Amino acid sequence: MLSFEQQVEKEGGVLKRFKNCAFNLQLPTTITEEMLQEILGAARNEFGQENLIIHKLEMVDRLEVTLFRKDIIVAEVTKITQRFGLEAEIIGEVFSVGVGGDNRSYTPVINVQGVFPGWDILGEISNEITNTLPINRVTYEPKL
Repeated sequence: MLSFEQQVEKEGGVLKRFKNCAFNLQLPTTITEEMLQEILGAARNEFGQENLIIHKLEMVDRLEVTLFRKDIIVAEVTKITQRFGLEAEIIGEVFSVGVGGDNRSYTPVINVQGVFPGWDILGEISNEITNTLPINRVTYEPKL
């Protein structure tokens, strides 16, 4: 069986990485659903089904698929939030739209939870998360 990267290349796609926690695939519009499933199957085998969040966007000139490594993103976000006694999670398969360069980006939403640390701290956490990870939106949920 081919690796994830080899499978993308075989199907004529272009793969871009973001810190090993997100993979953007630009695939030709001629790709069949069967070919796409072979690529996604290779990714699931390599990274684990439970660790992937998949966003698919059909465009006029290409198919764009972004795979997010949930395990890595949550681990990195946890390093940031634990310093302030907070927890964090990815909200299901909910995506937020943002702008990256000249393009729209669709990324998972992070929910920070815990005792309210103050607006300055929440701003600092949100900025660090969105500046260092493929995340457009951070929400806060108070816990008593």
